[in-house]
Amino acid sequence: MDFCKQSPEVTDLYRISGEYNYMLKVVTETTEELVAFSERTGDFGYFYTQIVLTAPFEKKMLMVEDKII
Repeated sequence: MDFCKQSPEVTDLYRISGEYNYMLKVVTETTEELVAFSERTGDFGYFYTQIVLTAPFEKKMLMVEDKII
């Protein structure tokens, strides 16, 4: 977690269930920067990269009993 807090590329960190322990949202301007970031993560084990191709919407608000949260 300290690594993620200190890495400006990491914008979000999620503790998840299943095969993996964490999911990171990483934002870089180029694929070269993504490669450099991934090389710095080597001490933390294996990982998989998924790249967002499009974002039809983000930060969708949830409605609970006529209230937006």
